[in-house]
Amino acid sequence: MTRRSFLHRSTALASGAIIAPRACAMTRDTEFPMGYQLFSVRDAMSADALGTVRQLLGMGFKHFEAYGYDAGTDLLYGLSPKRLKAELDALGTKITSAHFGFAEYLRKPADELRRYTDACLTAAEALD
Repeated sequence: MTRRSFLHRSTALASGAIIAPRACAMTRDTEFPMGYQLFSVRDAMSADALGTVRQLLGMGFKHFEAYGYDAGTDLLYGLSPKRLKAELDALGTKITSAHFGFAEYLRKPADELRRYTDACLTAAEALD
């Protein structure tokens, strides 16, 4: 091994030793818990919401952003917001943000938009 290759390799090794713990930081408790946007696993959430959340918790995620609230049935992943909160509380996690689909209501009469907004706010309060 030449001096040059030794310096290159030792620099790379030292850099890895500094970066690796930070890359694995979500496996330990941190000041800012890692969150996960559930839209990206919407099919899995439709099939088995709580099982999917358990798997994500096992990967180190602590908080979640909900997606897919149905104001007509008052369900999120097949559960009422109140029941979903209770289930998540039992797992030691929570929904810290949610994505509500307002786009289709923007072209509807104002009273429909108001009803939808009220339903979304009620759901969000139940998840809090």
